[in-house]
Amino acid sequence: MLQNHFPNTIRYVHFQTFHMTHPTKRSWFRFSLRTLFIVVTLFACWLGWNLNKVRQREQVLRQKNITSAGMDWATKQPRQTPPQHFPFSWRLLGEQPLHILGVHGGLSPDELKRLQALFPEAEIHVYARTSPE
Repeated sequence: MLQNHFPNTIRYVHFQTFHMTHPTKRSWFRFSLRTLFIVVTLFACWLGWNLNKVRQREQVLRQKNITSAGMDWATKQPRQTPPQHFPFSWRLLGEQPLHILGVHGGLSPDELKRLQALFPEAEIHVYARTSPE
C-alpha cells in the first residue's frame, strides 16, 4: 500500500514544478477592474462631450436667423465632395454634415468663432440686415 502512494506523490510534485518553471502558452489580454472602470469613464466623457456638441448644433439650427443647406445654392445640386473636418463620431450620433450655413443679421467675432467650431464642415455666410427706408 505504501508503494502505491509514492508514485502519485512524485507525479504531483513533478506536475507542480513543471508548471512553475514553464509558463502556459495561453496569452490572454488581462486587465484589472480598475482599468475597466477608467476606460469606461474615459469613453463616457468622450461620448458626453460629443453629444453636447451635437445638441449645441441642433440648438443653433433652431434659431430663426439661421438657415442651412446640404446642397450648393448656386447649382441646386447636392455637393459631390465629402465635407472636410466633419467628425466621424458626430455622424455615428446621427448628425448630418452641412455645406452652407447662412446667418441673417450681424454676428460678433465671438459668435462667428463659436459657429465655426460647431460647424467645421460648413461655409458660413453672414447676411447683414438692411434697414427699411
